[in-house]
Order: sequence, then structure tokens, then C-alpha cells
Amino acid sequence: MNPFGNRWQGPGNPCMPARGQPSLKMAGSREETTARVDRIVPPYRRRWMKRVRDRLRGDLRLTITTLCVVFATIWILPFSVYRFATGDVRAGLLDLLIVLGIAIPASHALLTGRSELGIRIIALVCCFGCVAAAEVLGLVGLLWSYALLIFVFFVLPRNTAVMMSLATLVAIAIVADGALASTFEQVSFLASAALVALFAHVVATRYELQRRQLESLAWIDPLTGAGNRRLLEIELSQANRAAAGERMLPALAILDLDHFKQINDRFGHEAGDRVLVQFTDLLRDLMRKVDRLYRYGGEEFVLLLPAADASGLQALVDAVRASVESRLATPDGMAVTVSIGAALLRQGEHWSHWLGRADAALYRAKQAGRNRVEIDEERPRSQVPRARDAGDASGPVASAPRQADVRTSRDPRIGPS
Repeated sequence: MNPFGNRWQGPGNPCMPARGQPSLKMAGSREETTARVDRIVPPYRRRWMKRVRDRLRGDLRLTITTLCVVFATIWILPFSVYRFATGDVRAGLLDLLIVLGIAIPASHALLTGRSELGIRIIALVCCFGCVAAAEVLGLVGLLWSYALLIFVFFVLPRNTAVMMSLATLVAIAIVADGALASTFEQVSFLASAALVALFAHVVATRYELQRRQLESLAWIDPLTGAGNRRLLEIELSQANRAAAGERMLPALAILDLDHFKQINDRFGHEAGDRVLVQFTDLLRDLMRKVDRLYRYGGEEFVLLLPAADASGLQALVDAVRASVESRLATPDGMAVTVSIGAALLRQGEHWSHWLGRADAALYRAKQAGRNRVEIDEERPRSQVPRARDAGDASGPVASAPRQADVRTSRDPRIGPS
């Protein structure tokens, strides 16, 4: 029972509309909040913040590095100011140089997304800073070495982390004469630090192994070793962004084995799987090192070709079609053929529309008799429809290029369909 009575529900109360009626006041509040956020945070700044957040979510090493840099800056910078104020210029300058040496590379990595070099520079600065702090500050600086050992094993490759940590420990043991007065203290420090490094090494190595296993499950097709559809969408989007303003644009080709269902029906799925594995091995022999292969679904595969042109794309897909026909066969010796639809990326085009054009070209290759290549030609930029959203089914993905925009390469033995 409602202790406040029915007068608190329904149209009688402006703050609580009846069931099934929209809350106009709440909707207005959300709109006011959105408008207030737009006034406080400009759209360009929100986009920048979203990019930084996405980079941190997708790169654990960058996240660990950023957290360490933020903590070290907040902790060390006030001590730098204090030491300058008290006349300890040497220690204050050391603290300031450490903060600048880690903050600048971290900012560059966050802004550009190129984290590999920035992380290595930060780790190197921390190692030098730890050795210098052990010499200048004594025991206080010496204590930072334990955090450093854990940090380098989580953000650097294993061999690099081992060499850098060993070099740092030896240098600290040499320069920290005041903090480690006796041989027993030096040995104790090295033993305890080596134990911390060993634990960090084991945990970091185990984490990296599990991360790669999970990454393989998430991104790699277990049968063929090609990337799966999830990875395809991510890397198509990345290739689209990387191609902005470039003269040589990427291309993609969708490959579909002809009559593959008949192979499964006649010889079983195990034989069909062997054909798929042989097909992907053949493709890898023809691909460049920079090209990428994905399993799109079933017997369909996608080739992503960075920095391609029309003639190079034509040559590659023709070579693939001819090689498959001559080298791939069913268990009873019948030739296996492939139909291919391909498209070059257009400037400003969304990746989903790019993929849709290649898929439409593949459909035309199938309709025209199979064992052939259809390449969607590039039209002027003014005729290129822009995709509104990757998930918009009514967008340009659903539209197919006109037949006049297609260049065809086909087996001359196949008659007109």
C-alpha cells in the first residue's frame, strides 16, 4: 500500500506522470544538461578527450605508463619546488628534469597514439632518474628502484626490461655508497631488488601470454589463421583514417570460392576445411608483407591492400584467380575456382561503403558466371556518397555501384551468362 495515497501518482502530480506517459520535465532536464555540457566543453575538445580515452582503453601499457607519469608528476613536482625554495638546487633540478622527461613523451603518446617510442623514452628517463636520485638523495632515492623494476617489466619487452633493470641495479649499487655503507647492505639491496624483479618478470610474462591468447581468440580465425570479421572492421576503419590525404589509397578484394557447398556435401566438412587452409596458404604466398587477410564468413575472405593503385590491384587479383584455378583442387582432382570483387578506396569514403562496393562487385562476378574478377572503378569525388554511420542500414552500404563503373577480368573459357 502506498502510504502517501493515490494523490502522489498520475496526472495530479506534475513531477510524477501517469504510467505510460513521457516525463517531459526529465526530458527537458536532459536537454538542458546536454546544452550546458556543450557550452562548457566545446565539441572539438570532446572529440579529443574521446580519442585519448579510446587509446587508454585499447593500450594497457600506455595506461600503466600514464598512471605512473601522473602519480610521479603530482608527487615529485612539489618536492622540486620545495627544494628550489630551500636552496637545494641540485635535487630540485633533478626532480624537475625527471618530471619533464616523463611528462613530454607521455603527452606526445596520448595525443598522437604512437606510444611505443614514448614508453621506451619514459622508462629510460626513469632508470637514469632512479640512479641519479640514489646518488643525490641517498636512501630516499633508493626506494624508488622497487617501483621502477615493476614498471619496466610491465611496459617494455621482456629482454629489454631484463637488461635495463640489471643495468639500473648495478649502477645504483655503485653510486649509492652513502645509502649502502657496507657490503652486507649492498648485497641485501641487490637480493631484495632482484626478487622484486623476478616476481614482476613472472607476472608480466604470464599476463602477456594470456593477453595474446585472448587476442587470438578475439581477432583470429582458428581454422585458417586469418583475421576474423571483428578485426576486419577495426582495421578497415584504421586504414580509412590513415589514408586521409595520401596519394596512394588502399584497396580491398572479397574472394569467394565457387560452389564450395558442393565440396562439403560430396567430401565432408573435413575436406572442405582442408581446401580453406590450402586456399589461405596460397593467398599468403601471393600477398605482400603489408597486405592483410581476413575470413569474412564461410568460404568468403577479404584482402586489404595498403597503398595500392588500379593496375597493381588488377594484377594481384588476376594472379590470385589464375593461381587458385591451377593449384587448388578437390579430393577427386577437380579444379577449385574463386570469384573476386574488388574496390579502391575513395577519398572521404566511409569504410562500410567501400566494403559494400567490393561486395557488390563480387555479386556481379557470381552472376556473370563465376571464376572471374570484377573491379569497381573510381568515380569523381563529387559523385561519391558519404556514409552517415557504419551501423546505418539505410546508408550507402545498401547501394550498389552502377554496372558502367566496373572493369571485368574473366576466364576466356567461360561463355556469356
